Amino acid sequence: MSMHRIALTFVTAALPALATADDTPAAAASEDAEAAAEPTGPVNYTVDTANSVLIVRTFKGGLGGALAHDHAIRSMKTTGSVTWQPGGEGCNFDITVDVPSFRLDDIADRKLLGLPGEVDADQKADITKNMMAEDQLNVAVHKKMTFKATRCTDTTVAGMLTIVGKSSPKKVPLTITVDGDTVRAKGQLDFKHSDFGITPYSLAGFVKNKDELVMTIDLKASK
Repeated sequence: MSMHRIALTFVTAALPALATADDTPAAAASEDAEAAAEPTGPVNYTVDTANSVLIVRTFKGGLGGALAHDHAIRSMKTTGSVTWQPGGEGCNFDITVDVPSFRLDDIADRKLLGLPGEVDADQKADITKNMMAEDQLNVAVHKKMTFKATRCTDTTVAGMLTIVGKSSPKKVPLTITVDGDTVRAKGQLDFKHSDFGITPYSLAGFVKNKDELVMTIDLKASK
């Protein structure tokens, strides 16, 4: 066999080995990049105020309840942070609600809760004044509501809800999902005025709010 043929045979045989050697670092680098992209523990997110929804529904009662409305009270300034990983280990919810930002009975909020009808501007002004009064939310003193939680599962978040300076333990049923750089928590919380020492508003007992309240939550936070 000629030297030329021997050399050609050697080069041809070496090519697969060379290709494998070249491909291995690239494949390893790709695997390392994928591993680095996956969270290795709880991730911190900041609440997206503009795209988060928090609405409390009140329920009418009293002998004149038929003449009154259930109301939709929406926070227009919900801020804070969420620390989360699937399963809930190491979670932290630190949420603040700005009480003066509350919007009462906007037609879109009422529709979102399935409430019929509209509330006129004069009624809204009167109801808002009563809601912010000293014996209700006492906004002159208590401008913030907070929720702080460090005990979580994929379906519940347990922590302390503070309203008018009084705290009450709450276990909030939530569906929590992560999509890219965003975490979303959706659910409802049933609670009461009396949990925080508040007597529901009453107009001589004829028209009044029931003790029960429902908070609809659609909280979004991003990295």
